Amino acid sequence: MSVDIVHPLYLERLSQWETMRDCIAGEDAIKAKGTVYLPKALGTSLEQYNAYKTRARFVNYTKRTADGLHGLMFRRDPIVERPDNQIMLNILENIDKRGTSLYQFLSDSVYDTMITGWGGYLVDYPSGAEGLNGLEMEEQDIRPYVRYYPAESIVNWKYGVVNGLEQLTLVVLKEKWDIQNDDDIFVHNIETVYRVLYLKENVYHQILYYQDNKNPEKTKEKWVPVEDIIVKINGKTVNTIPFFTTPGKLPDTPMFLDLAKCNIGHYQKTADYENGVHMTTIPTGFITGHDKYVDPETKEEEAISLGPDNFIMIKEADAKVGVLNYAGEGLSHCEKAIEQAMSDMAILGSRLVSTEKGTSESADAAKIHRAGENARLAGFAKNVSEGISKAVKTIAKWLQLEGNFTVELCTDYDTLSFDPNALNALANLAEAGKMPLPYIFWNLKNGEYTPNSATFKEYIALLNMEAAGIDMFDEAEAYAMLQKDSSLLKKISSLPTKKQTETNANKPEEKIEEE
Repeated sequence: MSVDIVHPLYLERLSQWETMRDCIAGEDAIKAKGTVYLPKALGTSLEQYNAYKTRARFVNYTKRTADGLHGLMFRRDPIVERPDNQIMLNILENIDKRGTSLYQFLSDSVYDTMITGWGGYLVDYPSGAEGLNGLEMEEQDIRPYVRYYPAESIVNWKYGVVNGLEQLTLVVLKEKWDIQNDDDIFVHNIETVYRVLYLKENVYHQILYYQDNKNPEKTKEKWVPVEDIIVKINGKTVNTIPFFTTPGKLPDTPMFLDLAKCNIGHYQKTADYENGVHMTTIPTGFITGHDKYVDPETKEEEAISLGPDNFIMIKEADAKVGVLNYAGEGLSHCEKAIEQAMSDMAILGSRLVSTEKGTSESADAAKIHRAGENARLAGFAKNVSEGISKAVKTIAKWLQLEGNFTVELCTDYDTLSFDPNALNALANLAEAGKMPLPYIFWNLKNGEYTPNSATFKEYIALLNMEAAGIDMFDEAEAYAMLQKDSSLLKKISSLPTKKQTETNANKPEEKIEEE
């Protein structure tokens, strides 16, 4: 048995992932695969096939759709809920220990997961942390971090029941390491390394496997394990594998696979169409009833050229000369097939990749259409949010930080503006005291009338400052301070309102009777 054995479902999905990667990469990647995506007709020479492939066009509707939907998911910043803790804030600003902020890390990993439909987050801890105090760990930047693994890197896995819950008991991750060469710093030595995460007797272990290239005769086609490491956090063993697959427990069909295959079909049809246009627009001359003259000495045949600068002389009186003209509906059929492929991609992808038809939709029909398009994307966003939230919570747990830690991606993709009539009705309900203030804030936030990062406590504090009659410049300064230190919320919320101040000023002083 070898560490490079892959899961059966991995083999089933691998070709789908390759198709998606090629489509996202674009025309150069598609054409580089040659006959994989553009079959070669029987009897066609290599030169003819290359010309046929060169004339074809791969218009990347797949990537355009993925980019558009990714943009919708990040049209609002992810909502991060965490206690006011400087340690966690520093980690989120460099979550992978490679200088990547949480926002950029999410943006990159979510886009990659969208392409293949699977990925995973590993929470890891540097070795050598045991025996160091907090100051030493901070100076050496020894703390938990998160790494993202694309679908192709998660080669094997197993689930089992542990403590009454089904969870991962084995994960095998395939990594590419650039091994430094001390003799030549410019050389790249890319080697494959397998990282095995597994539970043994309810204890989390890690092992790295590499190929021993120094002794190929002894270890040919075999993988050498490095020391089996028992992962410990704060001196205690861990009883779960901190690897979180997303958007689900198992790899599913990629979200854009049907669109990608339709995009490839469109590419094949453009190849036929462009080749047909090429063949029918170049004049092809013909002569019948004429034998070419052959030079008796050189044995070379007579050359007949077409064009306005050439004069053709034929000795046979019955010879016929002409130019072949294209006839029939071959190209029109090809054009219809291309149009149908465009229509199919518009339905499969979304209207982000095609222009709307002349007929207009009713408001209700458009809303239903958008809801259908957004439903799967919203579900995907929620599942990814759950995966990264589990990773952040694991970091907080390992650091013994208290509080609630969650990350939530945007699931509202309707970019239509808030209905002004609804906004007026909301204001009337608020003035009449028929809608609680938290509900008003919820509607304002979902209508994008407040910043995405705003909280209800902040909203109340700002209202209280307005009611207290604070000068606008002082209010702006207070708001800036509030962004840096949320502990001021309670202090600001306790400010007396302007009405209360005026009432106290007009209240008659109480007389104190002398004894």
